[in-house]
Amino acid sequence: MHGLVAFSFGMRGEKAGPCLSNVDLAREVERIVQEVGDGIAVVVQHEIGSLLNFTGRKPTKLHLVTHHRRPGVYLDSEEVMAQADVFFQELGDNPPGIPVVRNIFVVAQPFLHLTKCRRLAEQAGYVILSWSMSRIRFDRQSTQRWTRSWYQLLWYAIKQKLFGHRGR
Repeated sequence: MHGLVAFSFGMRGEKAGPCLSNVDLAREVERIVQEVGDGIAVVVQHEIGSLLNFTGRKPTKLHLVTHHRRPGVYLDSEEVMAQADVFFQELGDNPPGIPVVRNIFVVAQPFLHLTKCRRLAEQAGYVILSWSMSRIRFDRQSTQRWTRSWYQLLWYAIKQKLFGHRGR
């Protein structure tokens, strides 16, 4: 069985509609599920999960990451990967013939975020499966400044590296 972990990127206020980046990321998740077919376990952040509309093949297992396991803590990429790891390990308790997931697709904003998310998955011991990703837009209306453009994401990454700055 293959796995897929999709990391959201940005958000808008509730009345502003979905973030464009997450719309594109949801489309990528749907495309991979259609291409892989049966036998894929999918973990997505809730911003992406709310946009999924599987028409045809559906994932064998689907898990939505809605919040950090510690109350009041920002749901970051590290926490999404940690919850995905737990989910994939628990699949090993399923009936015979459904192995623990070790090979996964990582779906994330390709500019910097994808590299970080792949590194998190590799550090957790997963083999990353590659595919050709479509364009993922930035969203100038996102409430998170670092997800509005490539240069704001670059500045955010520099602040993270130098000062340990974290999102909110």
